[in-house]
Amino acid sequence: MRRTAVAVALVAVLSLTGCSLPSTGPEGAGEAGTVDAPVEPLDKEAAGEQFLQIVGPYDGVRAQFEEAIDSGAPLAQQTGLASAVAAALRAEAEGLHKAAWPDDVSDDAHALAGTVQEAAGHWEAAAAAGSKKEIRKHIDQAMEVEDDEAEAAIRETLGLPAGAGGKG
Repeated sequence: MRRTAVAVALVAVLSLTGCSLPSTGPEGAGEAGTVDAPVEPLDKEAAGEQFLQIVGPYDGVRAQFEEAIDSGAPLAQQTGLASAVAAALRAEAEGLHKAAWPDDVSDDAHALAGTVQEAAGHWEAAAAAGSKKEIRKHIDQAMEVEDDEAEAAIRETLGLPAGAGGKG
């Protein structure tokens, strides 16, 4: 009888203090003291929406950068926009790596993330450029590492329209 009372008291104390199992997920995956459930891959429709949300910011800021180049905007404006493009690419790479893609998209998404990450480095160099000619050189280098095939494969698999192309 005494053991039962001790067991009930122990369970009550543990539940009142919020104790639980330690996290078994990757570092930073969840709150301390919780067990993360496995992430289910997105279905194709949700994956398509996720993909468009991930690539959208880059597409927008890239269009602003191109407009600045075409209009002959001052160097400071061009380097500022190049920095914004680099940041959008870094965020895109992170989003591509973290999303729970369907199996038939996952490899292409991770390949695209690697290419996007590499292109972001060239955009960061453009952001630090001291001349418009130097900006162009770094943008040309970014364009050389683009992976239109991976993005096209993702879009085709997810039933999305073709993109503007290029993450350079």
